[in-house]
Amino acid sequence: MIRRTRITFVIPTMKAGGTERQLLYLMRGLAGEFDVSLVCTRGEGGFIGEARRLASHVRILDYSSGWDFRVVNALRRFIHVQRPEIVQTYLFGFDYWAVRAARQAEVPVVFTARRELAAWQRARHLWLVRRANRLADGAIANSAAAAEFAAAREQWPTDFYQVIPNGIDVDTYRAPADRDTARKRFGLPLERPVVGIAANFTPVKDHALFVETAVALKQRVPEAHFFLLGMGPLRDEIRQALARRVGPESFTIRHSLDEMPEAYAAMDVSVLCSQREGSPNAVLESMAAGVPVVAASVGGVPELFAGAFKPYLVSERTGGAFAAPIAALLTDEALRRRTASEANRLADAYSIDAMVAAHRNLYLATLDRIRAGAA
Repeated sequence: MIRRTRITFVIPTMKAGGTERQLLYLMRGLAGEFDVSLVCTRGEGGFIGEARRLASHVRILDYSSGWDFRVVNALRRFIHVQRPEIVQTYLFGFDYWAVRAARQAEVPVVFTARRELAAWQRARHLWLVRRANRLADGAIANSAAAAEFAAAREQWPTDFYQVIPNGIDVDTYRAPADRDTARKRFGLPLERPVVGIAANFTPVKDHALFVETAVALKQRVPEAHFFLLGMGPLRDEIRQALARRVGPESFTIRHSLDEMPEAYAAMDVSVLCSQREGSPNAVLESMAAGVPVVAASVGGVPELFAGAFKPYLVSERTGGAFAAPIAALLTDEALRRRTASEANRLADAYSIDAMVAAHRNLYLATLDRIRAGAA
């Protein structure tokens, strides 16, 4: 029996988030050819059930801090048992412990990840990142912007970073329920224009700017209704702000992120107000669903926009700047249809199969090169 190439992924948790969803897609795509295992360093998370179905082995650690050196010993023991040829980490600045453990276990190929513009990193984080870089074979970024930001901030050669864009299940988002059925599912008004935002309630997603956008848009399109999907620490604060500024009858908040095809089917326009982004799933998913997107021009977002879509990139971070293109789309059905069609076309370039193939090719090419060098 031919032994399959083994790969171990290391991530803090499998919480319901964009990076974690991308990892599930990657695990699913590789599982037939590779023996896939997973380590979560801080706990399980909402996606852990699906991860267990895909991986041959899953190990859950419960270390609350990325600075906990005990992670090295725990990972090294797991890696010694699994003996993977490839380790890929998603530890957001704390990759050093995992990379060090992999090298101590003599893993041939080790990659880290850059999936955001990590402006939050301080000198102590960058110190660890550079130590990890010395031991890793490279870092995989989900956008050119994320790669360029990391190279500049880490002061590391640009060829260390490989860009592989996110992938989405395009067909799933193109075959949702019809609009009325979707709106009934979430308790949304059937006849009012719906403006949605799919993002967890964290500071970087800037829901405060979405509130200002809602206030400004109400002056132009009084009947607009706002649909927010996500979880997070700022949810109650944003709920109270919307109730005070636009009225409780003008918005709906739902926490489920596993009904996104139906959620997009209920929207007329999708909005992203983030302060920073690598390559946001919400934009790609909206495009695949044929929903026009108005998004902040940050990070890797402009890389996803082209042609007729570019006018909906917003550089000015004010409610009025976001409200203007949203109002134009809501009040001009022909424009909205043209933009939706362009969005749908752009999504074709971001399939899960393409994302998985790019990872597979990079992993195996690197493994072949290292084995050839050792021969």
